[in-house]
Amino acid sequence: MSQEKVNRYKNEKKNRKKAVSKAKRTDLYINLFLITVTLIICVFIAWSVYAKFFRKEKPVRTVNKLSSGEITRIIDRNKDDKNEVSSDESESPENETAGESVTSESAE
Repeated sequence: MSQEKVNRYKNEKKNRKKAVSKAKRTDLYINLFLITVTLIICVFIAWSVYAKFFRKEKPVRTVNKLSSGEITRIIDRNKDDKNEVSSDESESPENETAGESVTSESAE
């Protein structure tokens, strides 16, 4: 039995360099794989944060099939609507304050 142990030890000692270099190579491959996976995850997270918070959307280009005359009519109509709304708003408060001041003067 002791001779078997001696022979096994000699064989292990003879192949020890190969076994150690194979273990080191395996550890290197595992470490490279883990570093690569970690970098991929970090890049994905960084890209997601960039896309969500810092990326500006490209402006959408619209094509208009209206003639220039139709476009000017639409613009004029919108300007007229805005002028009417603003003139209605400006007339209302002036009339109310003027009416109140007249009533207060007539009451005295």
